[in-house]
Amino acid sequence: MVSSFCHLSSVAGFCYLLFVFPILLSPMLNVAFIGTGFIDSVHAANVARHSETNLAAIHDVDLSRVSQIAVQTGAKVVQDVKETFAAKDIDLVFIASSTNTHIDYLRHAAQWGKAVYCEKPIGLNYQHAKEVVEFVGKSGVPAMMKPRRSMPLDPR
Repeated sequence: MVSSFCHLSSVAGFCYLLFVFPILLSPMLNVAFIGTGFIDSVHAANVARHSETNLAAIHDVDLSRVSQIAVQTGAKVVQDVKETFAAKDIDLVFIASSTNTHIDYLRHAAQWGKAVYCEKPIGLNYQHAKEVVEFVGKSGVPAMMKPRRSMPLDPR
């Protein structure tokens, strides 16, 4: 089942989380999305369709866009992003918001013990990004960054 999700999903990083952290799959992985840009709405729809994941909550500063995605997926709209991290039923937070929020949201995920998948880049400042990577690493929560796909496989 997990392998079929990885084959069909446009979110390859979830595959890593699903294989490396199988404890998250008992019995259903409850996912929250922060940010609902175009590609993120595609990812959210994939999560909502999968039999082993539940798109439990979504947050975005654009309430009309997040409301539209909520209607399509059945996810709960969360107006205060901090509620996403505090929710006991959320297992994984998918951070797809604007880059200037990534560091704070990564820190919140670690503080609340949430597995986290973050779109690239981590932040706008190397030192701050390095500090949050160390912070998340010390917290022990499963974490993954979206790999950069725009690089050619053969740089020649």
